[in-house]
Amino acid sequence: MKRRNFIRRIGLGSGGLFIARNLQSESFRGFSGPQFDVSNYEDLVTKDGDIMIRLTYSSTDPRKIARHSGKFSIKKGKLRKTRDYFFHNGLDDLDPAMPGLDVISYPGYADIVVLWITDGSADTEVRIPIEKKTHKFTIGALIEAGDLVFENGAASVSASYLLDREIGEIDPADLGIRDQGDQFRFTAMADPQGGNPFAHDKVHTRMRIHNAFIDESVRVTNELDPQPAFNIVIGDIVDGQGHHEDFRAMNDMLSKVKAPSLYEVGNHETRYRSVFTPGYNMSDFHNYFTAQKEFNGMEKLLYSFNLGKWHFIVWPDPLRSNFWETHPHYFAWLEADLEKYKDRPTMLFQHVPAHPIGILPLINYAESVDVKRTLLETLAKHGNVKYILSGHVHIPMKASVKTSTSYKGIQMINLPAAGYRPRAFGEEDYNGGPSQGVAVIDIKGDDAVIRFKTVTNEEFTYPEATPFDTEKYPLWLNHKWELAKSQRLQNGDFSNDLQHWHRRYVYTEDIHPSNICESRVDDNGEPFLYLFNRSRGYNAPGQDRLPQSINRICQAVKQQPDTIPHIKLAYRIDPDHFLEENLAGTFIWIEGFEKGLKRLNVVYSTDYVHWHLGGAQSQLRTVLPVHLDISAKPGVWRELELNPVGDFMKFTEDQDPQIRNIDVLAINFGVWTINEGFRREAAAGFKKVELQFRDISRLDDAQSKNMGVVIPKKEQKYLWWHGVQHPAGEHQSIVEDLNKYL
Repeated sequence: MKRRNFIRRIGLGSGGLFIARNLQSESFRGFSGPQFDVSNYEDLVTKDGDIMIRLTYSSTDPRKIARHSGKFSIKKGKLRKTRDYFFHNGLDDLDPAMPGLDVISYPGYADIVVLWITDGSADTEVRIPIEKKTHKFTIGALIEAGDLVFENGAASVSASYLLDREIGEIDPADLGIRDQGDQFRFTAMADPQGGNPFAHDKVHTRMRIHNAFIDESVRVTNELDPQPAFNIVIGDIVDGQGHHEDFRAMNDMLSKVKAPSLYEVGNHETRYRSVFTPGYNMSDFHNYFTAQKEFNGMEKLLYSFNLGKWHFIVWPDPLRSNFWETHPHYFAWLEADLEKYKDRPTMLFQHVPAHPIGILPLINYAESVDVKRTLLETLAKHGNVKYILSGHVHIPMKASVKTSTSYKGIQMINLPAAGYRPRAFGEEDYNGGPSQGVAVIDIKGDDAVIRFKTVTNEEFTYPEATPFDTEKYPLWLNHKWELAKSQRLQNGDFSNDLQHWHRRYVYTEDIHPSNICESRVDDNGEPFLYLFNRSRGYNAPGQDRLPQSINRICQAVKQQPDTIPHIKLAYRIDPDHFLEENLAGTFIWIEGFEKGLKRLNVVYSTDYVHWHLGGAQSQLRTVLPVHLDISAKPGVWRELELNPVGDFMKFTEDQDPQIRNIDVLAINFGVWTINEGFRREAAAGFKKVELQFRDISRLDDAQSKNMGVVIPKKEQKYLWWHGVQHPAGEHQSIVEDLNKYL
């Protein structure tokens, strides 16, 4: 690991809220964090006496699914345990008794297996299955290479070692946290997101604003009576990308909290394009480790501790593309930690919420379904986890209370920020805000009371949350191809309300909701699906406004190989919510999957369309969408005949699309808006949806038609890509050239 020292900077400040000389007179001592260099077998041995080997199964061919099956074996050592991570139900299986696996891998997705080996040495030989063959390597060869990759056709397996130096249980007394018995108080700050606004290429306006609120949040904390036993910062300590100048500034500001403080990793503590390979590459946490060590003497990413009757777990959330693929053993440690303290009420801190928030960024800019599912299944195993406190959203106080929910007895609360201004949830906050402040948690024996105190000294107590409706919103913890499905389309005429159609959870305002999804009846007495979307209200300065496209419904249907779908329906653009050349519209989105791998991606839309529907969690780049235009005169019901496979084959740039083995078809109806400006709105109705599957031999005749006229390809000028600019620190959407993303 490359060692880097902090460079001392002059001229720090936060708009007069803290003094530059305080930072000029002190600098970090160049501590470089836990050492992750490995040169011999002993360097790999964990605190439990094992070594951990991570195996990543995948496919290297974008058109092919690889299947791995066979046994694991160890020579000159013992295989103590095997565990799988992010396996898919019904597709993947690990038999720990053999031990062996049967895994289907597809491009862009990693199936992870971890091996725990004991009584080994550099000469220990590891034999692993890849497709139907066996490859072998020694621990010594792995130490020398850092990563080993084995390929057999489209099948690929990479092997690397895992370390646990940044993981562990801590003694709170080492941090000055005093044991106050079974009754004590602590505070939590989410998203201070401050730093040194003058240490970058340009002055960071929003950072100066954040710093002002951080200073006030510190004041609120220090004025509490009684004082907290400790304070925890739940991620996004700094703004930007983990710059050392910002960590230095935040260490100075947060050291003014009278109580001992803890740090947690969020998505702003590292570079946006951080990578964690080859080997066990932790170099992108260098600045975080250095700042943490200087701040409170710790050097941990994942840790836990006991205080009173309670157990506390600090869970890292860097939200980087391959972090959980390269750190699956964190889940194993979590499981063991929860088992050890299963008789203690437990609270987990995580930066990115695991529960639904109801705005688009918290689907795209959040952990994947697989990570959320793995985490929550682990936390719910013993019933001892009572609360999860999270940040990341910059949520207003009212929305924080409304989105608080529970899952299998775990109450999940997303906290307003200590520094960052709130996002736009479409309605005025309690008493008009501001929402910034600190959470105050009072522990009395086995019970906890959680309040939030704003910088204007308003207090709000969180009520007991109601369970989240997983049946109504199954997409929270399931991929589309994992949804309940039948051999034919169900309730296509919407006569049974929205039964069999699955919705995303959408945050709903108390008055004049910006999103409507319901079954209605037209003038002829026929039921239809009505979807409405407008820019969220309460357009207050400082509220981030990002697009809305999650007001949509979906149904998954089984599809037999060598068949193609043929869909008929009627749709009507609502004239009361239609404007020409408006960055809003309605869409019909057809997706096809082969064992979890997207093979078909076609969007039929009116007017402008959000090009990357579904975003990062929808295999967007695995199969680029084909966009077709169904723009029409509002107010008239129009008949559509859709042949999505034919359209896809005609317009895709893929010269060899793999569509013969599609086994799940997903049909989506939705509306969207850019969520900025005035009169951004769209609404539409859909009815008489019929689905048939025809033999693939009829593909040549397949042309989609709108009232008998062939549906054209969408002009590129109507394909909108979500770009972001930051005037005065705001998030604002901009229209960008799509070509640079393709």
